[in-house]
Amino acid sequence: MEDSARMLPIIAAVPLKPFAAAKGRLAATLSVEARRRISQELATRTIAALRDAGAAPLVLAADDEVEEWARRQQIPVTTEQGSSLNGAAQAAAATAAAADGAWLICHADLPLIGGEVVSRVVTTLASGRPIIAPSADGGTNLLGAALSRFDFAYGTGSYHHHLRRLTPHQPLILVHPALAIDLDQPADWQALASRLPWLAQLGDTLAAS
Repeated sequence: MEDSARMLPIIAAVPLKPFAAAKGRLAATLSVEARRRISQELATRTIAALRDAGAAPLVLAADDEVEEWARRQQIPVTTEQGSSLNGAAQAAAATAAAADGAWLICHADLPLIGGEVVSRVVTTLASGRPIIAPSADGGTNLLGAALSRFDFAYGTGSYHHHLRRLTPHQPLILVHPALAIDLDQPADWQALASRLPWLAQLGDTLAAS
């Protein structure tokens, strides 16, 4: 772990799939265009929360369209076309290490994410302490550390794999609805759209053909 006597800069990487393919599990509920709009809005809100908390956002773009979108939004971007999430995360960690800072990998499908919890994440990382937040299904929605090398293990059950690798560094385990509840399944859409008017307005009632 880095020296906690100083506050570390934080590179906050947000992996983004191609917008046209995003949220494929919602295809029976939402049209392609609705899913594209929702993915972009979720990304915009996540990146804004990270930036407002003092982190430096970095989009990990899966294709040229995402890269162009990030550039239009004036967000730093690196294109990891064809790369796995583990490879993209490792590239982000290397970028942070080159800047003598901490890295943070934050998924962009977190409709409840907000300033208070993101500020806690950023403050923890800036002090040099790793942090991890599980998703409701045992994945890893947020992961960060000031480690120059880390063996990422995204995929089924990734939370427990990542936690084992962070345990020697005394991570903060942050279990919070804003970081655990993501938009993935039709049931997620139904629950979240009923709570969040802005999300419901982005959807439509036409099933994808």
